Amino acid sequence: MTRLGKIGLSLAVLMVPLSVQAATAKAPGTIVKQTRSPVATLAMDGSRVVYASGLRQGVPSGDKVYVWNVRTGATTLIGGKYGKHTAEVAIAGERIAWITRYVAGNTYQTQENLFTAQIGARSKLLASGRRYQGGDLGAEAWYGRWIAGAVGSGKTLAVSTWWSPGDGTCTGQRLSLVTPSGLKQIGFGPATIVSESSDSGRIAVLRSENAWPAPESTAADTLPAVGIYSASGAILSQLTPSSAEEIALSGDRLVVLTQARTIEVYDWRSGTLVHTWPAASTARPLYHLRSLGVYGQLAVYSTYGYGSNRKLHVLRLSTGKDVVLATGRGTGYYGRDAAIGPRGVFYLVNYHQHGRLIEPMRGKLVFVPMAKLLAKVS
Repeated sequence: MTRLGKIGLSLAVLMVPLSVQAATAKAPGTIVKQTRSPVATLAMDGSRVVYASGLRQGVPSGDKVYVWNVRTGATTLIGGKYGKHTAEVAIAGERIAWITRYVAGNTYQTQENLFTAQIGARSKLLASGRRYQGGDLGAEAWYGRWIAGAVGSGKTLAVSTWWSPGDGTCTGQRLSLVTPSGLKQIGFGPATIVSESSDSGRIAVLRSENAWPAPESTAADTLPAVGIYSASGAILSQLTPSSAEEIALSGDRLVVLTQARTIEVYDWRSGTLVHTWPAASTARPLYHLRSLGVYGQLAVYSTYGYGSNRKLHVLRLSTGKDVVLATGRGTGYYGRDAAIGPRGVFYLVNYHQHGRLIEPMRGKLVFVPMAKLLAKVS
């Protein structure tokens, strides 16, 4: 028994360092990916982030679309010719969609193109639109076709399209799935624009004919401000927040960034307002809030002050605890600057050539794992 006791004691002593090592093992840390050119916009699904990056004659162009898998470390350039100025990107599994948006100088024309691709394959043009400035309401009005609201998750990619005759009205509003062969309409009418978020086969639509390009606009008075649709086009829920500037969907939670600079949290299944939190401190002037994203009990959003100084916030929806995750001149040039999912947060940072703030020369993507985010707002 004495001999066995000594053996047991020796084994216990040997196991202590292993137990301590396992207990103190660090969670996966922050990962940084440098890019040669500024990053225009990004979106994520699972462990993948799709982003547009590029620089032409010292001007950010977003003319190349890449997919970075943070789990494997692989980065894939999407092949094909798809122009420049990528304004929106979306990803669902191994499929991506993106919208290029180009204003043709003094001609007052805006050309929009919707592309899609499977990761590793070449891009395919699915739809085009062109708008002109002018019409019955004068030089400030636009007429032509609009394509906006590229969203994705899981197996669902969706987008909104509509037509404006230039008299201040819209027509031909459609909510469609993005398929490899084209657009598949699942909804029609004023309530179907503009799609802003997707989760688990559901699509959240901010019902506003003015949601693009004026983010401060309110939804149409005659419609519930937000609609939740299934991938087949069925209306699952309709909600009317106090005001809505951006929306994001995760599980049974709909999160609304309001014009009053608050964040409203709804149970979209019942329509119940669960929480209302301040979006950011009002101690300093803010001129823009954007890039709202949500996963589970966490939301991310960016605030911009004078000089494009960004603060990227992480908010715990259940408690209202709000912390700043990143600061600096991190603005995206055409679209979102941050996204959140089950693995964590991706956000972009763009650098400027010293002394020449009008010519950003390079950028980077930063991934912060979920464990680190939870620790910050615990």
